Amino acid sequence: MRSNPALISERKAVTSSLTSLMSSLLAMLALHLLQISLVYINTLMVQQIFTDETWFERMTPEDFRALTPLTYAQINPYGTFELDMQQRLHLDVA
Repeated sequence: MRSNPALISERKAVTSSLTSLMSSLLAMLALHLLQISLVYINTLMVQQIFTDETWFERMTPEDFRALTPLTYAQINPYGTFELDMQQRLHLDVA
């Protein structure tokens, strides 16, 4: 029995399409995990700041409205950052 070249190329196209789709899905999920991790760390940092009453009392209603855990000024988007795995982040987890 001979194989049909048209079916073989169609099967390769489907496999390639699935691989591309899975790769895109994996990249999207990795970025989502990165975003929710960033939100979690930022939330812990804001909570830690507000444990000091002086900062909490200085806040105005406009300041509270402007608070968001989606800040990213501390992130370096160019791939270079220092990470010391021997030292924990100084965040108090409730």
